[in-house]
Amino acid sequence: LPICQDADIVCIGAGFAGLTAALRASELGLKAIVLEREAGPKQYNNSRIATGVFHVASQDVRLSPEKLIEAIDAETQNYAKPELVRAIAETALRTVDWLRGHDVRLEEEKRMSYVAGRVQLALMPARALRAGLDWPGKGGDRTLDVLEQRLVDLGGRVLRGVEATRLEMAAGACIGVEARHAGQVQ
Repeated sequence: LPICQDADIVCIGAGFAGLTAALRASELGLKAIVLEREAGPKQYNNSRIATGVFHVASQDVRLSPEKLIEAIDAETQNYAKPELVRAIAETALRTVDWLRGHDVRLEEEKRMSYVAGRVQLALMPARALRAGLDWPGKGGDRTLDVLEQRLVDLGGRVLRGVEATRLEMAAGACIGVEARHAGQVQ
């Protein structure tokens, strides 16, 4: 897309991962753009409708990195790359602190003890633990709204109705994105 030509980073999807990556890049002084396939302001995705429990391999993110590494290794049967396992384990709690620094509410939620049988941190306000579409204004929905607004405040953009269709790769690195907007591949 021509609008992305001067971006330092283009993130795909306006869920937790895409917005978090774009926001962090913006904090570091990069020009970030997020491409979101859905055109509406409240795309229906897992981040928005999730119960919001924060865990690593079903374990409390507040456990020591060593315990989290053990849990990830057990859950993946030692298949995960050790450097990625260590990165996740060592930054899990820092991620919670970073989110809280952006006005994302994470609190202990006793009703969320279904993960590993212990009280977990969850996005607030919590969703009901039942099937249904009670997500508007709840944890995941509120968190996405907060992250997007912070991104925009730092000069980032979310382009809605733009679907990434192909990554341009060179030497194992992504150097571009082909996208479809209003039926046109750009």
